[in-house]
Amino acid sequence: MKLGLISDVHADVHALRKALDLLDAHGADEILCAGDLVSFGHHPDETLTLMRERGVASVCGNHDRKTVRRMSSPHEHKLKAHHSDARRLRRANVEYLRDLPFSLTRRYGDLRLAVYHGAPDDDQTLVHPDLARFDALAEMLRLAGADVLVLGHTHLPMYAETPAGHLINPGAVLGDYDLDWVGSSHTCGLLDAGTLDYTLFDLATGAPDPRLTWPWWRD
Repeated sequence: MKLGLISDVHADVHALRKALDLLDAHGADEILCAGDLVSFGHHPDETLTLMRERGVASVCGNHDRKTVRRMSSPHEHKLKAHHSDARRLRRANVEYLRDLPFSLTRRYGDLRLAVYHGAPDDDQTLVHPDLARFDALAEMLRLAGADVLVLGHTHLPMYAETPAGHLINPGAVLGDYDLDWVGSSHTCGLLDAGTLDYTLFDLATGAPDPRLTWPWWRD
């Protein structure tokens, strides 16, 4: 069973198509997303429609949650330029955002896999590869009840093995969009659920990418 892993699409429908096509070409049987489908990019409605059409299972990211919340906020008019405006989304896509779960769990044979956006207890916690301690990662795996924990949010590719299991962040699908201040790895991942072999792909080239951790803020 090959699992395509994506995260932090941020309304970049062109990068999303590229990621889905690449994972299809490499034989992904299922594609899972660690959230943040909207904000930053220019095509939130098209992005959500494509996610729905392809049946990609996703958790709710902090930007997804806040986009829905702003619909009923009296401060909706104070949206920052990079925020997605839920009022411009089709009803079916708003309902899709509203229905996104906080987490996903899957079982592949004896393998237990869980997907969250940030940490299992907070979708805004940044699990940075250079800062996370192994004991903290192991505690997250135990909290999620998983052998493999997939996270997003940081926009940083990450692969860590602990005594409790594996933690993977496929990085951000989002392209640059002239938003250098955001930082994006422009990557996706492919996990073999049987062997736990993992490959990170650079969406700019379509080739395997050795940056399992990529500290973009130090470039």
